[in-house]
Amino acid sequence: MSSFYYQRSPRLLTGSANEQIQIHRPPSMPSKPSMNIITLIIPIISTLIGAIAMITLSRRMSANPNYLLLQIITVGTMAMTYTVPLITYFQNKWNYRRDVIKREKSYQAYLDEQREMLQQMKNEIVIDWHQTHPESSFCLQWTLERNRCLWERIPQDRDFLKLRSGLGTVPSELNITVPKQEGIEKEPLIEKARDMTEKFISIAEAPVPLDLKKFRVVGLVGESKGLDDLARAIMAQTATHHSPDEVKIVSFYNDSKSQDWEIEYKIGEGDWQVKRFINKPGGE
Repeated sequence: MSSFYYQRSPRLLTGSANEQIQIHRPPSMPSKPSMNIITLIIPIISTLIGAIAMITLSRRMSANPNYLLLQIITVGTMAMTYTVPLITYFQNKWNYRRDVIKREKSYQAYLDEQREMLQQMKNEIVIDWHQTHPESSFCLQWTLERNRCLWERIPQDRDFLKLRSGLGTVPSELNITVPKQEGIEKEPLIEKARDMTEKFISIAEAPVPLDLKKFRVVGLVGESKGLDDLARAIMAQTATHHSPDEVKIVSFYNDSKSQDWEIEYKIGEGDWQVKRFINKPGGE
């Protein structure tokens, strides 16, 4: 009895499976400047009272040559008491607007940096998925070439018994945490962060995995031609990615169907056999 010896090559797993990405909150909003109207009204009233008093006294002290200079100094001093708060208020308001713009620009730059990083990670995931779950035609080519990727999956791998069932939109493996809104008013910068991460939640035109380890019983429903193609693709992937001593393929079919299949080639002898099944011409 002949024997068949195969040594599995070491496998290097890549990708960003279950990668945790934390999007930080924007910086705290600067305090909006405010002015107490009382601090402005009281000095104005005091100035008016002082001005009335000086007009009254000016009639009695008009002969004094220094009285005009005294009036100018007194009115100027009173005016400063309500001019300074106005200047301070407008200066604080200008600083507030500057800080708000600086806050928005800095957080937008942070989001752009995170978007670039997430896009790179997404591209790596897509490439890894297509390499990990290739089309059945590549699986058959690997078998013919005795590729080093043959039977590389082991039960401890996260993709063990995960097979490609087609292409579609699937959830990405990126676990993105976005800061939550607090209070009644919504923070526009947090909404920007949420909108930015929406495109990385799922991936379009990616291999859709069929997890036979999780779903032990799977039924295929549809037209005969499509079901036959899918069944052959699943068999080809199973035989290519998994060793015969870890995964067994057993088929049950009617005698009428047995004439529609033939073995094109096989690897190994006895229990260690990998066979490629194809439809005979004229078969369904």
